[in-house]
Amino acid sequence: MMEQAEILDAAIGTLLRLLTIDERQLSTGLGTIPFNPLDLETLSYLHRHPQGLAKDVASHLGVRSTTMQSVVDRLHKRGLIGRDATALKGRAVALTLTEAGLAFRKQIQAQNIRNCQQMLDYIDKGERDAFVENIATIASRYSKKKAQG
Repeated sequence: MMEQAEILDAAIGTLLRLLTIDERQLSTGLGTIPFNPLDLETLSYLHRHPQGLAKDVASHLGVRSTTMQSVVDRLHKRGLIGRDATALKGRAVALTLTEAGLAFRKQIQAQNIRNCQQMLDYIDKGERDAFVENIATIASRYSKKKAQG
């Protein structure tokens, strides 16, 4: 069994490197900003949860509040998210995607779909349904397990 885990480790490591680190492979945002997984995941979260709070994004991503604040400041400075203190009561500030943020997130999503299609192209069509189902099952179960602690 360990041999399978070692093979899986190497394969996942290769995919992560190619999809998140190797700048020769990336066309993130058509070269408009440096690639940063936290930034991209924050934009995706805010797309799914408009008027989200930084503490909720941090909890979802599993990062410290200080890390999240740096991400929020960076994205705000780049004009990709807005801060709306009037949307909520108290000191909480709602975060929203700006028009530029929505457009950038759309570019990222399109690139992600192209990357996934490229991965599917490397396996036989008859194997794709099972592969996608297995990956979705792993992601779902792993996510639930991590959420439970």
